[in-house]
Amino acid sequence: MRSLFLTVAVTLSALSVGLTPSALAAPAKEAKGGGTESDAAKEFARAIDLPGLVVPIFDDTRKLRGYIFLNARFLVAEGRDVWKYRDKAHFIRDQVLGLAHKVSFSAKDDPSRLDEALASREFLKIANQAVGENGSIVKVTFNKIASQTMK
Repeated sequence: MRSLFLTVAVTLSALSVGLTPSALAAPAKEAKGGGTESDAAKEFARAIDLPGLVVPIFDDTRKLRGYIFLNARFLVAEGRDVWKYRDKAHFIRDQVLGLAHKVSFSAKDDPSRLDEALASREFLKIANQAVGENGSIVKVTFNKIASQTMK
């Protein structure tokens, strides 16, 4: 059990590497998806990043099977004050982690993988509830996803 906690700690440290704005911004060339760098920069400016989320993996009997480690990026709707929502990031994190302990976000076919569609949909709902305004957060994406399963 001690080695699992050590693995978790090392993985969390690894996930936090490279989370500076320059590392997260799109390269100077064309951004992913065909947009321009200014589109990527605008999206980055509207982002709330939640690095180092640890989501438990559990089966249908609610037995713990491991953890998924990820970084989540929430995109604030255009025209909204992003700083108002960044100030509430700790509330979003709390609500997301609370939900993650109630709903398993692992893929049904491979429990070590994140079901990104389900997680994105549910994280978006809970984030809007956490900030108290529907439609203020419009998109959730994940990066640096890793997992650790128990034997």
